[in-house]
Amino acid sequence: MSDTELLTIPQAAAILKCSERTLRRHAASGKIEAIEVSRQGGKAWMIPKHIIERAATVAATNSDTATEARPSAALDQASAARLEHVESTLEQVKAYLAGQINTRETVREDVKLALDEALTPIAAAINALRIENERLRDQIVAERAERAAERDERPRGFWANITRSKRGQLPPGE
Repeated sequence: MSDTELLTIPQAAAILKCSERTLRRHAASGKIEAIEVSRQGGKAWMIPKHIIERAATVAATNSDTATEARPSAALDQASAARLEHVESTLEQVKAYLAGQINTRETVREDVKLALDEALTPIAAAINALRIENERLRDQIVAERAERAAERDERPRGFWANITRSKRGQLPPGE
């Protein structure tokens, strides 16, 4: 829209022969295509000239309606054309997004299947490692019990014989 000529609200109102207030209201509500620009002292609405010219042409062809109703009818027709364009664009965007959603769901399902396939052998390996860990733990417990039995069967040292105590115990009465 940078190459289109823009009109101020007073200029557009003069062409359409309607009040500036009506145009501002239509611009603010979106009934007519307009751009809000910053200016000294605040903001102002600018309307593309081709929109005003189209509205004026429609108003001129409907000259049998009341004077005050002409600009509004022209603006409504211009708004209807703009609305139709926006609705068609919206339908295109909806179709595009639906395709994107379907694509993402397909990709998500493919990734899930691939992860399941990759994780199945890993889960089996983890389970095998748990079983091996339990076997090794049982083996360590058995070896410790053997060592303790061997230690108890070894001949006792000189002092143990004198005190008649087992290894690691104090003699009776102390």
